[in-house]
Amino acid sequence: MELEKQKNIGASILLRLLFIGGVPTFLTLALILIAIFAAIMAVFSHQQEEQSTNIGGGIGGTAAVTQSVLRYEPLVREAAKKYGVEDHVQLLLAKMMQESGGRVADVMQSSESIGLPPNTISDPAVSIDVGVRYFSQVLKKAGGSVPLTLQSYNFGSGFIDYCKTRGGYSKENAVAFSKMMAAKNGWKRYGDVNYVDHVLRYLKGASPSTPVNTGVAMSGGSAAVASYYLNTFRISTPFAPGGINDGVHGARGHRGIDLAGKTSGAAMGKPVLSVTDGVVEQVLISNPEAGNGVRIRSGNIQYSYIHMQHAPPVRVGQKVKAGDQIGNIGSTGFSTGAHLDFKVRDYGNGGAFIDPEKVLRQMMAKK
Repeated sequence: MELEKQKNIGASILLRLLFIGGVPTFLTLALILIAIFAAIMAVFSHQQEEQSTNIGGGIGGTAAVTQSVLRYEPLVREAAKKYGVEDHVQLLLAKMMQESGGRVADVMQSSESIGLPPNTISDPAVSIDVGVRYFSQVLKKAGGSVPLTLQSYNFGSGFIDYCKTRGGYSKENAVAFSKMMAAKNGWKRYGDVNYVDHVLRYLKGASPSTPVNTGVAMSGGSAAVASYYLNTFRISTPFAPGGINDGVHGARGHRGIDLAGKTSGAAMGKPVLSVTDGVVEQVLISNPEAGNGVRIRSGNIQYSYIHMQHAPPVRVGQKVKAGDQIGNIGSTGFSTGAHLDFKVRDYGNGGAFIDPEKVLRQMMAKK
């Protein structure tokens, strides 16, 4: 775990001790060791009061890790049950593999989460208990979103607040946050923007996206606009949150649908229309991943339209009506051809992604 500190208990104690004038070296070292022990014991004492009920569901899969990590599975299971994340044991093992490979005492690299210098914790059992507890806290704050939880474990929980106002977790948000924090701290880089992928490579057969809302229960929406999208275009990449072997998305999966022309390039410049009434929540311009795009909120539901041809002609906070043109289809950002990447998220259900094709077909059925 790195970067943002969850607590500053141990660090503040250490700094005070190091600058006590006139204290002999051997006594200073002894006091430092006592302070470290006291900080860890304080965390343990507090942990006993924070045992929680199960937080969310797991994403499945089996950890493909070394024996150096597998030997700690009983301790991980015990801590996971203690902090209400027993459905995430395999994910936690995959995370341990990424953090340390089980080769150092601080196997979860959790010292920094309690304000101690890296690798201060010298007992694997303590590292696991502290690390799993922190994971459970971040998971709860992230509303059960595994990708957001993982990236926030690496960046610090401030990344969650950053994403809440920017449409939730995405690789482009991770890149932007990393650049912002690096500039703020005067560093060359901040964290690992690929941390989610780096952890999930050790988890086979998982569905790594935010938990998917498989049902479609929402009101509103324009039947005419839904018909326009489904009848004018073809779905070139389907909704596949569990991963797709298309040479582009892979294990990251695809949490929306791509609407492309029925013939090559035919979609370029076609109008992008809002499917519902709503308020513009985010405008993306020249984003490395999304290119140009718009995210519109309608109640608890967010609709995302990205890879547009030009900067969208709307602004954040602007009200739009179903059928309003909010841009034109393009191929900006990380894109292999003209198409509209259309996503739907239910923030009444923890930011769960919904199959946009089902949403559009439900809207069409209301004719």
